[in-house]
Amino acid sequence: MGADSLSETITFQGTIAASSGTVTIINFNFNHDTVIVPGGVSAATSEVSGNGNDIVWIDSTNQYSIVFKGVDAGASGVTATTAEIAAAIL
Repeated sequence: MGADSLSETITFQGTIAASSGTVTIINFNFNHDTVIVPGGVSAATSEVSGNGNDIVWIDSTNQYSIVFKGVDAGASGVTATTAEIAAAIL
């Protein structure tokens, strides 16, 4: 994502971090950026947790994992709560 105020979207057409991998997103701003995941998948607040300066989403089936780098409360720049990150994952 750009370190700017433009609205940006990441769209996953199929798997996300297949084979136990992890997708990492940098410069995510929940105020205007979104992440679109495959149909039938959505993020619940209970699946999102803070991890130092990062917020991590792992879906309930443990099939999808995304790390949002540098957005947790301890980070510099734009910060977000787990609820705000969950709401940005569509």
